[in-house]
Amino acid sequence: MAHEPTTSAPDWLAPLAPTERPFDYCLLPYEPPASPDHKLPSAWALARTHALGGATGPAAGAMVGALREALGPGRTVWGAKLDATSGELSWELYFYRNPHQHPDLSVARVAAALAPWLRVRVPSRELPPWLMFSVAFDRAALAGPGEGELTVYVAEGNLAYRYAGDEVELRNHYLFLDPRGQIEQVLTRLRHLVHASVSGPALATLLPPGPMREARHICCAAKRHHDAIYFSRVRGPQLVAELRRLGWPPELLADLEAAAPRLDHLLWDYGYDVRRVDGALAFERSGFYGYF
Repeated sequence: MAHEPTTSAPDWLAPLAPTERPFDYCLLPYEPPASPDHKLPSAWALARTHALGGATGPAAGAMVGALREALGPGRTVWGAKLDATSGELSWELYFYRNPHQHPDLSVARVAAALAPWLRVRVPSRELPPWLMFSVAFDRAALAGPGEGELTVYVAEGNLAYRYAGDEVELRNHYLFLDPRGQIEQVLTRLRHLVHASVSGPALATLLPPGPMREARHICCAAKRHHDAIYFSRVRGPQLVAELRRLGWPPELLADLEAAAPRLDHLLWDYGYDVRRVDGALAFERSGFYGYF
């Protein structure tokens, strides 16, 4: 049976109104495939990962509430991540700036909202023009409070940089493509990546047929030690099948399947980091995404 929000659950876990407008992991709205009326928010799945990942203290939920109060509802994307080697779960929060809608967004404002539970070092140097930034953390950081890892995605060049105070490191070079009309560009991009340049049966493990049919966008990224593939807007059964393939906890998969009738208004985003190990392709990290 799915874990239901209780009557004392916070507002970010409350059943949705029929007018709810869902967002993907780029904080872009989409037409829900079913009515959201009295359905579960995607943050319900986030709360389940908190419980399964050992973030059982008040910090994880309190951070969600604080960000909704500081920024407003529907302005934060969450990602839950699984390390395939250790089995540990971690999380990342993403903040998008639309100058016409959210000119007030800044690293300093988010850092202030998170300060009681997580330290975010705000760079003293001026940031280049940026589209978004993220703050990553794990269970140990929440227990500290520890420090969140800040990554800034600049406005031009599809580049992301990690900031540790004023220390800067290139982390990610990414490209969004539409698999429905740009499959050749997707394959060309993969051929020019170090780890993901595979063919034959291995290619089907990187680009599974199900997600390829459903995804609205695919993101191909080159990172420091991995390549990464992300799929945007797949349906719930496809997400569960992929999380099962990637080794996510059976308890979470059972919860998602049990709650499927109350999650059918959502489309999901997910992805994975891959690396060549002794000539074979290793899926070392994966994640899925929602919003609150």
